[in-house]
Amino acid sequence: MFCHIHNKRLAVDKCSKCEVPLCADCATTFRGHVLCHACSPEGRKPPKGKPSYYRNPVLAAILSIIPGFGQFYNGQLLKGIIVMCTFWLVVPWLYGIYDAYAMACRINSRDVVQVDPFPELITTLCVLLIIVSAFFIIGPETWKVTIQQQIIPMVMNATEWRAQRALRDIAIGMESFHKTYGYYPDDISRLYFEEPPYLERLYCDAVFYNYKFTCSSDGSSYTVRAVPEDAEKSVFELKTGGQVLVYKAAKPPEEEDPVF
Repeated sequence: MFCHIHNKRLAVDKCSKCEVPLCADCATTFRGHVLCHACSPEGRKPPKGKPSYYRNPVLAAILSIIPGFGQFYNGQLLKGIIVMCTFWLVVPWLYGIYDAYAMACRINSRDVVQVDPFPELITTLCVLLIIVSAFFIIGPETWKVTIQQQIIPMVMNATEWRAQRALRDIAIGMESFHKTYGYYPDDISRLYFEEPPYLERLYCDAVFYNYKFTCSSDGSSYTVRAVPEDAEKSVFELKTGGQVLVYKAAKPPEEEDPVF
């Protein structure tokens, strides 16, 4: 049996997750399990880059709420101008939203190639034109208040929201495992290795969303803590049953009263 990547090398083991044969260079050990690169925590991270032709279908549809912008994003300048000039008939506008989404999907599958080589530039210029116009129409002071009171807090809280969502996913996995087997796993990473898996990521002893996750379980109860790398952010702690406690700043639970 040969390695599934290096087909001229003999396999020395197989992946515990997908069971593909692995040579010595391809096999990775994580928490006592042999994994291939694709199944390892490093390999399951989103790719750092996407092809230059890639178009986000959801973004294209959202941009189409402003008539023609989804077509501009896809590089279809003429179609975008037509939609922009006829959107008041409603049907072209609604079709433009669907068309932008469908065309982005077709571009990604290489069924078609965008007409204009600089769709991002066209879309960016149009968006900037609208923002500049709105800035002078609404007024600088209103924009300043909006940015300080709405936009900045929303961006700052994004990582905290994602960390709490990860804890909810872990809680769902733990409770589903308990419902199946009648006990909680001593090693929470077992949720990832079960078939079918109860958890899509190996959160324990890893850093996600600028939070370090630590897990403990004794079969009858469990605790998962998400500690931020930024000491000014809140610490989250997941308890048995799915209860999430929030502690102000990065202080141990015994030093700070929880805020529910």
